[in-house]
Amino acid sequence: MRQYPIWVKILNRIYKSDKSYGVKDYSKQTVYVGTSKANSRHFVDIELRRFKEKYLTKFILFIDGKIMKEMIMDNKSKKIIQTNKFYKEVWWDIS
Repeated sequence: MRQYPIWVKILNRIYKSDKSYGVKDYSKQTVYVGTSKANSRHFVDIELRRFKEKYLTKFILFIDGKIMKEMIMDNKSKKIIQTNKFYKEVWWDIS
């Protein structure tokens, strides 16, 4: 199995188990909501990006083009050295 720096795991009630895929540098998901594929409207864009420099790698999560979270990793030690959140946490039960 190939190794990817970004690994996306999807959980959906129509699947018996989760689905996952690897991403090298960039992933974009566009979510539409409504009653069917033909009768849906754009809801949100979700992007994951990786920016690799000589000593650091930065992973950034964008929601509708705005940075929501970033993580910085030291390339030599592979340790996370900084995590920043740019959102207010709101929780509710969806079950």
